[in-house]
Amino acid sequence: IRDVYAHGSTALHIAVSKGKLEIAKSLLKHGALTLPLISGPQEDYTPLFLAVKNERLDMVQLLMQNKALQPSSQTALHIAAHKDCWQEKIFTELITHGTNIDINGRDSDGNTPLHIAVESKNASAVKCILQHGPDLKLQNKTGQTALHIGVKARNIEITKLLLDYKADANIRDHYDKTPLHVAIQNGDVAIVEDLLKNNADINMTLEDDCYPYREMKPLFLATRFGQKDVIQKLLEFNADINQKNDKGKTILDFALELQKLDMVEFILQNKPAINHIGKLDLLAKVMPAFEIKFETYSEFITNFHKLLNILVDNGLQFSTEETNNEALIKTAIETRCIKILKSILMEDVSTEAKNNALFFAVDKYYHHYDTADTIMNTIIELLIDNGADVNAQHLLVHAIKKSNLKCVATLFKKGASVNMNNSTELLTAAINHCTKGMILLLIQNGADIKAAIAQKGDALVLNSVIRGRYFSTELLWKYGAPSNVCNADGQTLLHVAANKCVRTVA
Repeated sequence: IRDVYAHGSTALHIAVSKGKLEIAKSLLKHGALTLPLISGPQEDYTPLFLAVKNERLDMVQLLMQNKALQPSSQTALHIAAHKDCWQEKIFTELITHGTNIDINGRDSDGNTPLHIAVESKNASAVKCILQHGPDLKLQNKTGQTALHIGVKARNIEITKLLLDYKADANIRDHYDKTPLHVAIQNGDVAIVEDLLKNNADINMTLEDDCYPYREMKPLFLATRFGQKDVIQKLLEFNADINQKNDKGKTILDFALELQKLDMVEFILQNKPAINHIGKLDLLAKVMPAFEIKFETYSEFITNFHKLLNILVDNGLQFSTEETNNEALIKTAIETRCIKILKSILMEDVSTEAKNNALFFAVDKYYHHYDTADTIMNTIIELLIDNGADVNAQHLLVHAIKKSNLKCVATLFKKGASVNMNNSTELLTAAINHCTKGMILLLIQNGADIKAAIAQKGDALVLNSVIRGRYFSTELLWKYGAPSNVCNADGQTLLHVAANKCVRTVA
């Protein structure tokens, strides 16, 4: 009767599996062992394990009377706790009369019977186990407590049961998450509320190894997953809407960074403190998100004005020296948001405001390079096409002083004329501030270098030498500029060049 048959079974295993109670009694009476199977698909299963799995209370009682052994990887309690095998009488019998029965026993994955009951959503088993005083802080191999598993399964009933028995809501699993973090990711508002009522830490931060959510507090995690109702619930429990993460950002900054515009609107409706962000910084962050978010113009403009109104209602203030549209234009230029700029220019914007915007765009052009040059070119052309005066006073000379050849070329392309500006002033700025390319560009577009020499020849040559401008000095002399110039101290050009160590000019 102790022989092992196919798949590692003994006669007792077969009798228990088939539910043959009398045969099992006879086998046990004649010395059959209750050891686990040694091979096959049910390796490590004891007869007791099989009796529990088959929901045979009579067989369970018989085996326990004969001091049946537990399997090494999973106890009979684990099987009994599973929803598919659940019979309260069997479980109670195991707890009450079993040998070496441990309510906190672990299976090969570190799960206790309570873990199994929770995972299988067996509320009846959970109630029964809780009445026998299990350790609710025990964690399986992934660091999950029974509460973690209940929350992950989104089971409100079981979560409430565990919390009623004082399950710790602040234990971290091996991914650094507390049950609150898990509930937030799932968007389970009711479970979030239950956890908060049971002392879940509303400011528990995910640590560095919890990629991609590291360093996130619950509010930031809810923002990341777009969980508005969860955010509202966290705020009801006094979460600070103005709290900052390790990078000094609020959830409003974070929502803008993620380009979650619906979350931006929602957060603003909860009245965060935004004055510290600055007059237009917040709007500058919003604009690029809108550029990407909406494809059609009508959708874009409707949503932009909706958000703009919310921003204004929540403390966004424009300069008293300029209209809202002027402030918006400048912000759109600075953030290079062409769609927004187009939409504003379609409204009632004065010529003066457009001219100011063009000057502002030229000024900002200097600070952008590479692909940004193309965008700023487009912005400048857009402003001019919509009524900004390309020959407005000081515009061209300002662009020249910024030493941006592409910008000046764009202005000429759109109709800037040296005849409508002071040609001498333009050349003077180019010689004093720029390179060979800028001077040639001006001459190609009609700048009169001879007239400039006639008016300011001495000063132009002297400044060119002082700055070491070999090309401009040579060009000035080519067009008749004097070479016998002295500075205020009576020094000749050669002396000036020598003092400045300008070898090329000397």
